[in-house]
Amino acid sequence: MNIRTLLMSGAAVLATAASVVVLSAAPSAAESRAQGLPSLEPLDCVCSRGVELGAAGAAVSTLRNCQCGAMQCVVHVQSGHLQCR
Repeated sequence: MNIRTLLMSGAAVLATAASVVVLSAAPSAAESRAQGLPSLEPLDCVCSRGVELGAAGAAVSTLRNCQCGAMQCVVHVQSGHLQCR
């Protein structure tokens, strides 16, 4: 076997092993990006007093504007419908 081929194969194995060690020790890009993003779950909502919609004599319909974490939400009180963006 040629000594040059043997040396190149050994260098390739060492380079592969070194890259595996470096990549396994470093945190992934997805993990570091996920830690920097605010929570998108509707937790810890703070809502306004609400606005009553509808004409006199009609059923009461109340909308509340809420801030839920990083999301802005609107809640229809009577149905419990929550819409966020």
